[in-house]
Order: sequence, then C-alpha cells, then structure tokens
Amino acid sequence: MNPTEVWRYLEEDTRVASVPGRVQRRVLPDGRRNLFLGLEIPSRSRMLILRVSAQAVEGLPDVPDSRGLIVRVEPRETGSNEAEVVLALVDSEHRDIFDLLIWDLIAAAEQPEDESEGLRRFLARLSNWQHLLRRLGPRGLTREGQQGLWGELWVLREVVAPVAGIFRALDGWRGPMGTDQDFQMGSTCIEVKTSMAAHLDRVAISSERQLEVPEDVLLLLLALSLDGRANHGETLPEMIESVRVTASGAGCLHLLDLRLDLLGYSNGDAHLYEDMGYTIRSLHPFRVEAGFPRIVPDDLQTGIGDVRYSVSTASCSAFRMDLQQPGKLLKGLV
Repeated sequence: MNPTEVWRYLEEDTRVASVPGRVQRRVLPDGRRNLFLGLEIPSRSRMLILRVSAQAVEGLPDVPDSRGLIVRVEPRETGSNEAEVVLALVDSEHRDIFDLLIWDLIAAAEQPEDESEGLRRFLARLSNWQHLLRRLGPRGLTREGQQGLWGELWVLREVVAPVAGIFRALDGWRGPMGTDQDFQMGSTCIEVKTSMAAHLDRVAISSERQLEVPEDVLLLLLALSLDGRANHGETLPEMIESVRVTASGAGCLHLLDLRLDLLGYSNGDAHLYEDMGYTIRSLHPFRVEAGFPRIVPDDLQTGIGDVRYSVSTASCSAFRMDLQQPGKLLKGLV
C-alpha cells in the first residue's frame, strides 16, 4: 500500500465529485478490519475511518480532539448496525505527521483477531499520540517536554548509538511515533524516564502498556535524574546539534529531523530553550521482567484503561543493573 498513490487517487475522485460528502478507499483489502482513507468534499481534509459494528462502540467514552485532529464516533447511516471512528486532519501542513499516525493506528487495529480488542488497541494508540501532542505548549515544547526530549537524546547518544550505531539508534527511537516504549530495536526495548528530582524516589508510568512487552523481548527502564541550571550544563539545542552532526555524517539526518518535528521541536524556536542547561545527576537502570512492580493490561478489569501510576525505585532494587550493564546487554540484542 503506497499512501502517496492512495491520496492521489482520492484527489482525482474529489475533482469529479459533484456533491458534498467524502470519497474513500479501503486499505488492506485482505485485512481483519474495515479501514479506509478518505477525503472530505469540498475541503479535501484527509481522514482515516475505522468501521466497526455498532455494538463495539456501545458505552465508548468521548474521544477528545487534539492539535490539528478531529475525532468523531458516529453511526454509519440510519438503520445500519455499523459505526465509524473518523479521524480528520484539519491542518494540511501536518500531512506527513498524519500519515505516520494513521499507519501506526492501522497496525494497532489490525493485530488482534477480535474486533473489540482491535478497536481498543486503535484508541489506546491514538491516546498515546494525543499525549505526545499535548506535550506541546503554545510556543514550542513545555519545560517538561524539553526535559523529556533531552533525556531521550542523552540515552540515544550515550547508551544506544555507541553500541548500535547512529542509524539504528535513530531508526529505533520510536517514542515520537507514539509507541509504548521510547526505543524499540528487535528484541530490545528501552523506556526512558526523566525527572528533575534530586532524589529519584519514584518513577511515573503513563500507561498500562508502557512496561509490557512480549516474553521474548528484553525491556530496560532507564530513569534519569537531571540537574537543570541557567547558563550551566548542556542545553537542549546543544544536545540536538551534537546528535545532528553525527547523524549528518552517517547520512541519516532525516530520521532525526522527522522525530523532532513529530515532537514539536523547531529549529526556529531554539532560542526558547537556550536559557536552561542540563547535566546528569544520577542514572537508575532497571531490567523489567517477571516480578517487577508494574501494572499491565492483564491486571485490569474490563472497562478500565488509560492507567497512570508511579513505581517506587526502592521496590525495584532487585531488578537494578550496574551502570555499564545496559550497554552490555544491547551488544548482544540489538
């Protein structure tokens, strides 16, 4: 499925359409779900449509809109036993980001055999994307967003790239795409947590899926405590520039730029982030495996989701690794 061709076909269809409405084409004709790409007429706003049974959306809570994106859940037509979840892009400047989002949502919906579970995963992944979009302040990244980005780039530069190489490190940095873990590289996943607390007593977990991976996948949790000071340490633009230089030399600068764009970082806003520098105060690496204190989907009763909780670092002491171990584990697994 070539998205460029699908949009081109739809654009041609809108030129001959004579009444308001929409044109659409099914994607993955042999797939489990009824998924369509569409264009509204006459606005030509791009849409992703997931068609399910009306029973699947019964009791579904309202799905909020997010930046540049309208979300609707509506019956297909009067008397029909089907309903549709419609995502409509209202800001055409973000078409590239929208394409990444929809293919990720399509993959999430297609995976399970059960329709209701496919819808649940579709909405859970959409929630992840919306959480990322909410990290953007009215003028660039919030302070929390800056700190989180700095921490992820530090792990990319200091932990992942020295072992996997800058290309694989950037390619595996999937957090900006809305995945459950920040880095996904074959049989290894890494979740990065960044805090400004002087004593990192607790780690915040943002969903029930964040610390869940298949049994054959290694999950590392790297919790960073940062010291932030004005005119001291490495600023976010300096961190980005250091990664940019390495990526440019390796011919993969486009991977970095795409991810920064998804997170809402613009080079034109660099001056907004030059007042604060960061240094690593402490690093707390953990191996997440059986017995690790966490909440996963199987722990939840039907109807419960979007779980946020915190984990005491003291309770994770049995799973703590030495500071060099994350890199050693990556050497054999990425």
